[in-house]
Amino acid sequence: LLSMFGSTTIVYRVLRKDGNTKPFDRLMLGLSVFDVIASFSFVLTPFVLPKETSVRVWAFGNKVSCSVLGWLSQLSVGAAWYSCLLSFFFLATLRLRITNSDFEVRFEPYMHGLTVFYFLFSATFGVVFDIYGENDLQLGCWVKEVPKGCDEDGGCLTITTSFFMGGLPLFFTLFALPINYILTFSHVRKVLKFVARHNPVQAAHIRRLAEQGTLYVLAYFTSYGPQLVIRMLATFLDYGREDEPAIYWLLVLNSICYPLQG
Repeated sequence: LLSMFGSTTIVYRVLRKDGNTKPFDRLMLGLSVFDVIASFSFVLTPFVLPKETSVRVWAFGNKVSCSVLGWLSQLSVGAAWYSCLLSFFFLATLRLRITNSDFEVRFEPYMHGLTVFYFLFSATFGVVFDIYGENDLQLGCWVKEVPKGCDEDGGCLTITTSFFMGGLPLFFTLFALPINYILTFSHVRKVLKFVARHNPVQAAHIRRLAEQGTLYVLAYFTSYGPQLVIRMLATFLDYGREDEPAIYWLLVLNSICYPLQG
């Protein structure tokens, strides 16, 4: 709930600026919108799991509610992706010295357009082809069987579909975010050494930006790290409900860290 409140506040403040927004404001707007969706789906998760098949205590939903949760869960990946886009924005403006106006024309339309299209399309694809079901590991509904009933007939494309729907953007972010940070931070350190001798006030401002960048990367890996590990265990090592006791500590850690994304 705190995450939703914080993200909603950012959305409200950006929209109040009318036409005076900058690329950073609009990237934060996109990140906050997807984060509201992620936080909302996290709150709904225990209650909308299918009651007839789920072993979870608070499951009061059905197949339709699970499919809706799968749709929301797929959209939620967009919050992690926007974090990656922010790192590219900092790399472009701080290290490559691309101005806000150039960034707005050359890159920003594609960032927003492709992101919204990809996650809306992939999330709706899952609903249309009925591939969402309750997760075998941890609470939630996401990609279950592709195509439907393939566990009985063989020829499943579940791992491939899961990779393209969630794994690809998450793993790309996993590598791009620290690389962009290192490239940006190394440049900032060089600038800082020069500026510190001539303008201590500006140097202090640059130092604060560097500290915020460091905290930004640490916050991302703290929030999404456990979730990434759980998804890899479920997708590639076939971890299921019977394995939950062995990684109970990881599931608890994820329950604490994942809502911190807001």
